Amino acid sequence: AGQQRLPVPEALGLFPRLEELDLTNTNQADGLPVSLGALTNLRTLRVAATAIRDLPDAGPATSHGASVGCGRG
Repeated sequence: AGQQRLPVPEALGLFPRLEELDLTNTNQADGLPVSLGALTNLRTLRVAATAIRDLPDAGPATSHGASVGCGRG
């Protein structure tokens, strides 16, 4: 049996000054929290090699030119 897949915690929204989030190769991550929208300084989000397939409606976080990387490798 494989590892249990878990969403990234909602508490992520408690870090509004976060500028970069790299979840690459975090095999247990299968979803992102709605609180991602509170990360108004987020510029880079990397989710390559994870089970994450969809991004939540991030509200303000997407209006600041954030770059999302989900390529393979």
